[in-house]
Amino acid sequence: MKISIGTLFPKLYSEFLSSSIIGKAAREGKIIFDLINVLDFYQKERVDAPIAGHGPGMLLKADAIKKTVEKVEAKSKNKKVFKIFFSPHGKTLNQDLI
Repeated sequence: MKISIGTLFPKLYSEFLSSSIIGKAAREGKIIFDLINVLDFYQKERVDAPIAGHGPGMLLKADAIKKTVEKVEAKSKNKKVFKIFFSPHGKTLNQDLI
């Protein structure tokens, strides 16, 4: 199984993906991680923008994500590509939900 992760901080994932059960699966070749820097495919000055409304935080621009996904799909040998997007909508994961 190959998992591509588009992020602004690929080095942040390296340590996590090389440890514990996930790291063991990667070392055994059962899973392959492809860490993709969104900045490699988006050449404009900023890839993030302030959120709409009140509150702190920034969101990635949709066109930056779109270009990254298109590049990953073009590189994929598999015609069926699943995409998972994290969203600021929904319930906050906390102990009560677990």
